[in-house]
Amino acid sequence: MKHLVWILLLVWLAACGRTNPPSVTFNYTLDPTLQPEPASIPDGPQGPRPLAAVADAQGNKATFVLDEVIFSPKNQGELQDFLTRYGGTVLSNNAVPTPPPGSGITLEPKYTTPTEYLVKIDPTKLDVSTFKADAEKAGLGGTFKISSEGGAKLMALVARTLASGQGASANFVGQGDAPGDTVLLQTNEGGSNNAFAWAEFGDTGSKANVVRAWQFVAARGVPRRSRIAILDGGFWLDSAGNSLSADFPTHPLQYDFVDGDYNAGGTSLWTCGGSACPWHGTGAASVALSALNNGTGAAGTGGQVADPILFKTTADLYQVKHAVRAAIGWGADVISMSFGICNVDPWCDFANVAYEVTGFYNAFEDALAAGRVLVASAGNNGKNANAVPCKLDGVICVGALANNSNSAIGYSNFGPFVDIWAPTNIHAVYRDDTNGPLFLTTFGGTSASAPFIAGIAAMMRAYNPALTSDQVKNILQQTGYNNSPDPKVNYYVNAFAAVLQAAGNFLNPDRLEPNNTPAQASTPTPGTTYDLSLHNGADQDVYRVNAPGYSRVNFIFNYPDGLGKLGLGNGLVKESGCGDTELISDKIEANGRNVIVDVPPGNSLLTLSALARLPYHFSFSQVPFSLDPDALEPNETGNTARNVGQGSYSATLHTSSDVDYYSFTATASSSKPFIFNILSTDIPLTVRIFDGGNNEVFEGSTGPDCSSLPVYTFPAGTATYTVKVSASAGEVGKYAFGLGAFSPPIPPLITIFGSLKLWWINPGDPGDRFLKGVKEGFLFERNVDIRNIQLGGEGLHLNLYNLNGNKVAEGQPFSTPGGGPTGERIDLSSLPAGEYALEVLRTGEFADGSVRLPLVPYNLQLGVGGP
Repeated sequence: MKHLVWILLLVWLAACGRTNPPSVTFNYTLDPTLQPEPASIPDGPQGPRPLAAVADAQGNKATFVLDEVIFSPKNQGELQDFLTRYGGTVLSNNAVPTPPPGSGITLEPKYTTPTEYLVKIDPTKLDVSTFKADAEKAGLGGTFKISSEGGAKLMALVARTLASGQGASANFVGQGDAPGDTVLLQTNEGGSNNAFAWAEFGDTGSKANVVRAWQFVAARGVPRRSRIAILDGGFWLDSAGNSLSADFPTHPLQYDFVDGDYNAGGTSLWTCGGSACPWHGTGAASVALSALNNGTGAAGTGGQVADPILFKTTADLYQVKHAVRAAIGWGADVISMSFGICNVDPWCDFANVAYEVTGFYNAFEDALAAGRVLVASAGNNGKNANAVPCKLDGVICVGALANNSNSAIGYSNFGPFVDIWAPTNIHAVYRDDTNGPLFLTTFGGTSASAPFIAGIAAMMRAYNPALTSDQVKNILQQTGYNNSPDPKVNYYVNAFAAVLQAAGNFLNPDRLEPNNTPAQASTPTPGTTYDLSLHNGADQDVYRVNAPGYSRVNFIFNYPDGLGKLGLGNGLVKESGCGDTELISDKIEANGRNVIVDVPPGNSLLTLSALARLPYHFSFSQVPFSLDPDALEPNETGNTARNVGQGSYSATLHTSSDVDYYSFTATASSSKPFIFNILSTDIPLTVRIFDGGNNEVFEGSTGPDCSSLPVYTFPAGTATYTVKVSASAGEVGKYAFGLGAFSPPIPPLITIFGSLKLWWINPGDPGDRFLKGVKEGFLFERNVDIRNIQLGGEGLHLNLYNLNGNKVAEGQPFSTPGGGPTGERIDLSSLPAGEYALEVLRTGEFADGSVRLPLVPYNLQLGVGGP
């Protein structure tokens, strides 16, 4: 869940008591269209609790109780004064309940004394007269929208309380689903900087796959915030301990173990390889924690999920152990240490002996026992040399890879103690002198590789806070790569795979679930963008689209294709009744897909699937259209009947009074009967056939649900006929028909074509057609005039058989220069003369019987052009 700057400011100010905030500007407006969701919390002990909402300039929204404040008094007198001033009633306090008898838990007395109170406020005691001044005095800068006047009054009370030096916060309400955009396709780190384009986060070279991990986190949501303790020196903070970079919280948790106060800011006295590195801690914190996609600075591996604890030390062992102990007490999930102590083996060996005897390194042991994850840098000496904390059991030791590579960089220490390797030279915010501004640069050494892993560990702990340091290390190794050509590199990190395993490899079901089957199909609204997911590999999302008349439907999908590929099954398919949909275009692009389909009246179904979990955006537009006269018009009477030859044709009954007449010569024999048949129709049809003397020889109907398509087989001989096609009830619609000679299945081919009729085709046949089922079959005689077979169409494949049922050739892909037709071609030049069977086969997914397969238009030409 995205955390608003507003919320963070309130929480940090309440916790830390800012005294000298920098000059800020605060503005707000009332926006009644900004509604809390839901409008209230259902009845509880206090009855319904009305809600309000606040949003920042980026549109991030938070909901809070309209008449409740969390108040942190310094003493009981301050509490009583607050209650009197605002007509308050204490609803609850944060004293820890006494453990139940027999639990064996002894509660420390300090936890039985409340430090915070939930207070219900009398709204009539509130006003906004000093809201702006109080907010600016408290350091609450920014532009905000608030849903109601009551919400503004409550926030004004909080600002007034903070400005007076007391601790207060609105009572924010968590949401079940992460609000906002779950489909993350790029980031904005200021200017034209997109962290997705930075090599250290990508899936090539070092292959750290951080981008995919970020996309997964955005889609899954953040169930809890992790904390990373950065044990370092050189944090860019002002005199009040406020961050001077927007990439970090305004007032991060911090402590200075050098001076013994609560401001960790200022330059470091550390040296790095003998040179000064005054802002080393800022670089390390940026690699692990820089806020992602916030329009400024850099992007940390854990920037979506983690908050910093900044501990300033001189990196002496005493201060480091002291800071580690504090990190346990302050609730750090991960402790990141970009330094090495005591790499002179005899002295470290003495320390290790002392550790075994006296618990010399007990702070690290305590951290591991408390379930904290410890990460440290291997060092930059280019040696098989180890130091504290890397050499301690349970600490995840990180080596550095060369730029965009899976081999070690020359200066990285190496050896069996290195648990995982990660990129270095990471984009980060940094300073190069005391007075200069922060700027975007790269932060290097194993000092960057360690917080790179710490941020990934924070993502893992966000989903599974029970993971220990050893368990995180095991997952990093199990999911990492072990194929480096460099023998020094045992495992190098795959962030996406590690986070996926820690998180259980699923997304949360979206708000339209369950909609896995046609019976459960959701009915989305045209013009609305839905933020949805295929939450696991077995999930399907089925949507029902209703068309009161003919419509062109344009589906737009956006999704991170690094997480999976979106499958559309059989496309948009008519659910029941007459008609089939017609695919107009299907464009697959990076991170998206655009599908345009023409649909007849009635309901159609679209089924989405993916091989893995996949978040996606979904919207569609639906534009009605009227049917135009077809290419065979005018043919409304017997006298204007259109003469047609063998082949298949598409036509329309474009008005309620339209009828269509066709004339043709049928040449039939016992081996090659001649037939007329309706291939498809969107409306119930009646077909009447007349001979040359105008005698009716056939009448057939599709039935009201078009379940029976009329077919007529003409008697042997050659004769002229006329066909009349009309709507059974005067509807307007499309249909397709075919006519021509065919041969019945030849016994060896029955196993291939089943009961399909095999159409006999001659050079130039059959032209434009529609594939209705899974396959279609044709017979032809190969001679010198027939040099190839060419199919133009998508999602189809050609197979060629001899009459013994043996496959003799397959279609090969072809495309026409200049953007012309694409499809498949079979070269016949090497085949002997004789009769052959040609199969046009649908590829991809087939229907499961619940819906019909859509028509696929194609063009098939026999014997034209060279091979």
